[in-house]
Amino acid sequence: MPQKRYGVIYADPGWRFEVWSEMGLDRSADNPYGTSLLAAIKALDMASIAADDCALFICATFPMLPQALEVMTAWGFAYASGLPWAKDRIGTGYWFRNQSCCSSERAAMCLRPRRGRNGRA
Repeated sequence: MPQKRYGVIYADPGWRFEVWSEMGLDRSADNPYGTSLLAAIKALDMASIAADDCALFICATFPMLPQALEVMTAWGFAYASGLPWAKDRIGTGYWFRNQSCCSSERAAMCLRPRRGRNGRA
């Protein structure tokens, strides 16, 4: 981790998804990207690089929302806000493909927890 402390941190953890069968391994996030177990993501020492007053932007897909909330708490942040992250291409999964711009296939979340007085940097 860097030695500097930051007022704004952007994090896009390598969330590990469980596949239903071996056939899904070729479409798994583990295939093209490196992913980590939830415990390893939570164990990252974000406190050492976060300023006392810090805003965190953490990306998560809809299925990973509970894990993202766990991670931000483990990193010493409290949920404050968020925004939708519209994707220009279809992402993981295939249940809502081509349904709408707001389905879980075409959007993710960028959560904005805070740490300290107000989390503004």
